[in-house]
Amino acid sequence: MSCCNPCGSKGIMFAGQVLHGHGYPHKAPTANISHGGKLKPGIYHGCAFKVGDESDESDTCLGRCLVWSTPNTVIAEVYIAEFDGDLYGEVIRCRALQRVDRDMMREGYDLFLATM
Repeated sequence: MSCCNPCGSKGIMFAGQVLHGHGYPHKAPTANISHGGKLKPGIYHGCAFKVGDESDESDTCLGRCLVWSTPNTVIAEVYIAEFDGDLYGEVIRCRALQRVDRDMMREGYDLFLATM
């Protein structure tokens, strides 16, 4: 599991219950979570936590995450790095979310292609 401490505390935060999605077998597994309109369409990176009690300190770190928010929906898809488990019905908090810009995306694609 990835350490979440490097994410820091600044950025966007939202929490919600993990909902069932379409379960497409051709894509990486994601947790579908309602962001309640807190995210503009785009891609974000940050850290994902399983919610404990009402304080952030009791949350359990799940790992670093990428979050996709598409237009005309309040459901975000959350990919949690190196996580393998069932989160359906759990409440997940995504914290310290920062927007991924085009240059960051290009660097990520180049890095991925260089390792193939």
